[in-house]
Amino acid sequence: MTPDRLNHRRIAMRIAVWLIALCCFASSASGQKNSFQDPCSSHIQSTWTEELRKAAQADCNFSEEARKSGAAAWANFAAEDAAMSGLSGREQIRARFEAVYASPGFRLFWYPTGGEVYGSFVLTTGAYERHALDAAGKETVSHGRYVTMWQKQKDGKYLYVWDGGE
Repeated sequence: MTPDRLNHRRIAMRIAVWLIALCCFASSASGQKNSFQDPCSSHIQSTWTEELRKAAQADCNFSEEARKSGAAAWANFAAEDAAMSGLSGREQIRARFEAVYASPGFRLFWYPTGGEVYGSFVLTTGAYERHALDAAGKETVSHGRYVTMWQKQKDGKYLYVWDGGE
């Protein structure tokens, strides 16, 4: 990785950590109800900037693909050097999510509720709903917030370089 790219990645990570803190401690002031049954793209606002809408659409495409193909989506939408908590690179991310999606009853839904543009980086923030089975085999459902850092590629496509949630 070149020094410039490494510096950009460090800046992106600092911004992402700051936004996670903001999202996790702020109440859901958007007024949108959590509807994970609605199409993801129905949550993209026309008032958002064009680049935010493009990154949010990538986020929605990622969400829809993850519903269909599970771990493959986590690798397909990741930049080669993407990072997550304790993970670095597409293959580590794929391996982790193959194990997660192999858990009986596991399902994960999400959609963007906002974000910010920082040059070639775009942060999307949103809501998620996770389904899993507990030790007794009973379904549990949890909700939370996430932040994804997207980077626009030379071909105009957005890939995520960092993802995290509460």
